[in-house]
Amino acid sequence: MNVKSEMYAAEDMATILRTILYHYHKGVSGGRNKTPERENTASDMAAVIKYYIDKKNMPIAIYPFGKIGQYVKEILNEKLNIKEILIVDNNLSKIDEEIKSIDDLKEMDCTQYLFFICSSSVKYHEEIRRAIQEVAPRDNLVDLFP
Repeated sequence: MNVKSEMYAAEDMATILRTILYHYHKGVSGGRNKTPERENTASDMAAVIKYYIDKKNMPIAIYPFGKIGQYVKEILNEKLNIKEILIVDNNLSKIDEEIKSIDDLKEMDCTQYLFFICSSSVKYHEEIRRAIQEVAPRDNLVDLFP
């Protein structure tokens, strides 16, 4: 696959993922017990996430850890049998020492992790992306809501 077709494949996967997450965010599958709709959405999303994991072959970090971040963790753990290495969330890091803050990442080598940016917040869009871009290389960021 050449660079151009690889770029289009990544764009297609990003579009699919945005669509899946849109439906999750709107309540098609979020917050309920396992239903056929939730299982199908999780399977579709798992395929998209797996694409990026296979492409980079790096330990996984989830940032931030709100509803979407928790859903991505569920898919990683339950569908793909992959354990994330880092969970990053500035607010939750204050109450859970296993969760890291952006400031914690400044003391770490973030070049070795693949970060899934799990926020659809319009209000905090720029702030969230700017913060993670200060500590991790852009090539290691998968923005689920670009």
